[in-house]
Amino acid sequence: MPTVLHLPTQRADVTAFLMSLREPGATTSGDMGPWVEPPLSPEDRQKAQTLFGSIGCSACHGESDGKFSLRSVGSKFQPFALVEYMMRPENFDHSGRMPSMLREGEGTLLARWLLENRNVEFERSPPQGNPSEGRKLVETRGCLGCHSIDLQGQTVYTALVAPRFETLPAQPRGCVSNTIEKRYARYDFGEADRAAILAYLQVKEVAPSPLWELTRTLDSRGCRNCHETDVPATNVLAEPPPSLREAGHKLRPQWIERQLSAMGGQRTRPWYTLRMPRFHRAGNLGVLLAAGAGESTTLPKVAAAAEATSRVVQEGVQYLGRAEGGMSCVTCHSYAAFDPKSATPAPDLSTAAQRLRPAWFTRWLRDPGRIAPGTQMPAFFVDVDEDFATSRIKALWTALTLGKNMPVPEGVDLSNFQLPYPLLDKPVVVRTFLEGAGPRSLAVGWKGAAYAFDAETCSLVFTWTGGFLDMRPVWVGRGGDYAVPLGPIGYRARQQSVVSLVADPAAKPQFKGYSITSNGPQFEYQLGALMIEDQLLPTAKGWKRTLRFRGGKNPADVKLALDDEVTVSAPKANDLQWRVPAGGRLLIELLIGSTKTTAGQR
Repeated sequence: MPTVLHLPTQRADVTAFLMSLREPGATTSGDMGPWVEPPLSPEDRQKAQTLFGSIGCSACHGESDGKFSLRSVGSKFQPFALVEYMMRPENFDHSGRMPSMLREGEGTLLARWLLENRNVEFERSPPQGNPSEGRKLVETRGCLGCHSIDLQGQTVYTALVAPRFETLPAQPRGCVSNTIEKRYARYDFGEADRAAILAYLQVKEVAPSPLWELTRTLDSRGCRNCHETDVPATNVLAEPPPSLREAGHKLRPQWIERQLSAMGGQRTRPWYTLRMPRFHRAGNLGVLLAAGAGESTTLPKVAAAAEATSRVVQEGVQYLGRAEGGMSCVTCHSYAAFDPKSATPAPDLSTAAQRLRPAWFTRWLRDPGRIAPGTQMPAFFVDVDEDFATSRIKALWTALTLGKNMPVPEGVDLSNFQLPYPLLDKPVVVRTFLEGAGPRSLAVGWKGAAYAFDAETCSLVFTWTGGFLDMRPVWVGRGGDYAVPLGPIGYRARQQSVVSLVADPAAKPQFKGYSITSNGPQFEYQLGALMIEDQLLPTAKGWKRTLRFRGGKNPADVKLALDDEVTVSAPKANDLQWRVPAGGRLLIELLIGSTKTTAGQR
């Protein structure tokens, strides 16, 4: 963060302008009541400290060099905002550098502990400033080169006109000058930094550099704090996560990016206390790791190479199991819901083909110690007949491409590894953790069909058919893990509310709760002055979604964001935009996974 405001009056003016910004419906310090939570008990304080250290927060935050200090954080955040920031950082910081790692309830506990770090000097009222002058400074001093501001739905752009890159002189002036010039931003450059910039300006070579971009991304996301890369990890952890040295050779790019995204993948090593962060913007790290390793970045999707009854699959399943002739892989590796309770636990075999590149899988089985010295993985195929090794590895991979549709290996007992949520004749609503559905997820289940709804964004997340939920990860043992949908995911929606206001596209819906009707649960949320009732019902061909709008004092135009699996028939030519009359109502019906839809206005 450079110094761009050199005078106290400039800082006061910009502060006044920034304090004048306010999203509709947001609160400010003048509206906030006191933080009513009682002081932390010694037990809760210990829980918060343990949580901070165990899940990985301390890898990036602390007082040592290279870490982000949390000193005085209690004087920076409003209490409610700190909780929301930790639970949903993407709503505050669109750069994506701050990941989401917490589960419901943990944010409040951690915030109460962090808010104890205060500095009353930071809480003094700022000097009076001129908001109009502050806006001019924000627009002309380069602030909007990195930050973004929307005013009444309109993006404010920088008014700073900088010289073209190729015209920059290779002499020390401006922000790389040794002297302070108040017209320019001041960065914390050392002599070596300035010399490097000036040397670059002499040649101005511009070319794609995936390895540089990979290094920049690893550093900006803090990956090196926990993972070994080309250098050892910054932190020495009791549970060191996997090295990233082989990641580009080993993992499919799509798997890497799914694991990093805010939607999240599944935990590859669920026995770890340390958690893998989920980033709002993971970038293209999977592609960069592949490119840096010289591997293909466009691997095709995994497709089953054979039927479950084929001879090669049966052989592969036999080798995975504990029966005679087997390699007893399931002694350490989990398989779907089966946990072998091994002293040396290993990743889920049912996702191996989704995670791994086939060529790396072969290299690994040939000689695992060569790739990961000291690994607990047995070397089954070192110094054996070439044809013997090739045929067995092929059989193993062919079986694994079937994923959870693979026949269950000998030694895996799945008979008691589900704890279904009880369903009655009426649909039920369950507040629980669902992977990829956000911390405020709700699951709604009928007999044979279910869906997940995100109350934070007021959006449908996904639907599935079959059973409802396996609650064993939530209710058994330490609990607190994700409930598992008991059926295949059918429709996965966009990660946004289906409806927006034409006049204010940035307006966010506010969840107001739900009611149980004769047709099942109905969610209610507010968007601007509109009240919306949202209801989904399973049909023979998919789902029927009904949106009921109640207008405010003024008419409002609404727009729907639909994908290819959702269709609508509207009374207007524009089938994605409608008007809700002042004080009137609008009803729209969508069908998901079908072609027949209806829409009407009353």
